[in-house]
Amino acid sequence: MCERIAPRFVHAVIISHTPFNSVGTFYHNVMVEPSENDDARRQAVVELHEHLAATAELPIERTANRWIGEAEAVAADLVEAPNDADLIRKRATHIVSLLDEVGDIDNPVANKHVAAAARLADRLCSE
Repeated sequence: MCERIAPRFVHAVIISHTPFNSVGTFYHNVMVEPSENDDARRQAVVELHEHLAATAELPIERTANRWIGEAEAVAADLVEAPNDADLIRKRATHIVSLLDEVGDIDNPVANKHVAAAARLADRLCSE
C-alpha cells in the first residue's frame, strides 16, 4: 500500500484591481502536493551533509579539512534552506567546486565520505 504524503500549504499573494482602480492584495493559502522529486532532493541534501559532517572528527590534513569544512557549512545551510531546485542546484555546484580542491586524503574512511558527498552533489547539480 502506498503511503500518502501530506500536502503543504504555500502562501500565495493575489493582486487584483478593485472597482476603484486601486490594487488590492489578498493572501490565500494554496495547497501544493509535494512531488517525489522534492522528497528525493531533500533526502540527497540531508545525506550530503551527513557524509561531510562524518569527516569532522577524522584525522585529515589541514588544507583538505578546510575545504571539506567549507563544503559542510554550505551543505548545513542547504539542509535548513527551502527545498528550491534552483537554490539547491546553485549551492550543490559550489560544494562540487569546494570538494574538487580537496585532493587525495590519507584517511580511507574520510575518502569514502568525501567521494559519496561528491556523487550526491553532482547528482543535485543535474536535477
